[in-house]
Amino acid sequence: MVQAINGATSDSSAFSLQSPLSAGAYQYYLFKGGATAGSENSWFLRSTVIAPPTPAPPPVEPLPEPAQPTPQPTPEPTPEPAPEPTPTPQPVPAPLPNPEPEPEPEPAPTTPAPVLPAAALPVPAIGTPPLPEPVRGAAPIALYRPEVANYSVAAPSAAVLALSSLGTFHERQGDQALLTEYGMAPAGWARVFGSDFRQRWSGDVSPGLDASFKGYQIGHDLYAWHLENGRSQRVGLFVAHNRLDGKVQGFAEGFRNYETGHLKLSGQSLGAYWTLTTPGGGYVDAVAMGTRLDGRSRSVRGTGVDIEGHVLSLSAEAGYPLPLSQRWVAEPQLQIIYQRIDLQDQHDGIAHLGFDSQSYTTGRIGIRFKGRYQFSSVPIAPHLRANLWHTKDGHDTLTFDHAEQIRTEHRSTTGSIGAGMIATLSSKASLHWSADYLVDLGEQGTEGVNTSLGFRLVW
Repeated sequence: MVQAINGATSDSSAFSLQSPLSAGAYQYYLFKGGATAGSENSWFLRSTVIAPPTPAPPPVEPLPEPAQPTPQPTPEPTPEPAPEPTPTPQPVPAPLPNPEPEPEPEPAPTTPAPVLPAAALPVPAIGTPPLPEPVRGAAPIALYRPEVANYSVAAPSAAVLALSSLGTFHERQGDQALLTEYGMAPAGWARVFGSDFRQRWSGDVSPGLDASFKGYQIGHDLYAWHLENGRSQRVGLFVAHNRLDGKVQGFAEGFRNYETGHLKLSGQSLGAYWTLTTPGGGYVDAVAMGTRLDGRSRSVRGTGVDIEGHVLSLSAEAGYPLPLSQRWVAEPQLQIIYQRIDLQDQHDGIAHLGFDSQSYTTGRIGIRFKGRYQFSSVPIAPHLRANLWHTKDGHDTLTFDHAEQIRTEHRSTTGSIGAGMIATLSSKASLHWSADYLVDLGEQGTEGVNTSLGFRLVW
């Protein structure tokens, strides 16, 4: 930007930026000094923290070879006198050929002068916020602006928000043993739920979210009917609303786990479900749900965008109880969830933002232990459960000004343990609650507590 030549020097306070400078995904700062010798007094505008390379060690001169002793010459024998030669006529000399011109010598190869590293490390201009210390020989450190992590966490947060409304069959309906009514619009149900959690995602800026959400869900069976062999089916609809509020961290300004800002996100969902139950207590449950997203992402310096979009969620779940005793059963469960996220492009006053997400595919393998007891003439069913959640490989891409791409990975593995209870208050009403503790089984640092309280009412 400013080059010092012919021995010119400059002071570390000679130049400064009057205001922050951001472009694309990066934050730019002014530095005195470059990476090569002779640039120590020049000034550069950079989006990375660089350092001169480590000087190469001086070449080692080879040791001289030891001198060899000079051998003594062998004495020659005394020659015998030769006989007198007979004179012969002298031949006529042949004409000498014209001598060929000697080739011109090739020029000796020139060795380029080695590029020497700068003697001093680059120094940020006065007024620059704290940055990582440069280390000789280390790779450059990118200076992403705080908004990058904020925007990168929007799509993963949308997946978490929609997943909380989708839930599991037992979080919505309580238990398959409660599905005993038939006909047109036989029963309705509702629940409230919430969570406090933190989660990290791998990627270019490794965004993280420390947040809580809460919501409610209201559903109704539209029709239930018997099948052969004692099986039954029912279909229904539900609506849900939930809201997420959290702080965002990520790789910004050259530092890991930098507090980058705040995210608020709400979702309004409409879903349909189909449930099959068997005489032995098994169930199959399928759900399709659409969620409309609305929210805002704002960085620590006040820059932000609105978050708008949609999520499509599909779920298929099955379980079957196996008796352990007269009171307890063990129920293995399997659930597959597919999510497709579509966020609208935005502009934050600095750069155009393009959001693109690959589909999320999450699997759950679990087991639930359920008992049967009675307390003050009220049948109760306590239960314990454990689940293994895994989201397969995939990524979200955030593109700045149609050029710079920032990736965030989907892959995660989480375990959860929980407990709950189902209380059949009467032939018309039942109540159920559950609480689960989640812990990360990979490298994302996920941890949280989920709670749900619901009831079911037969008309």
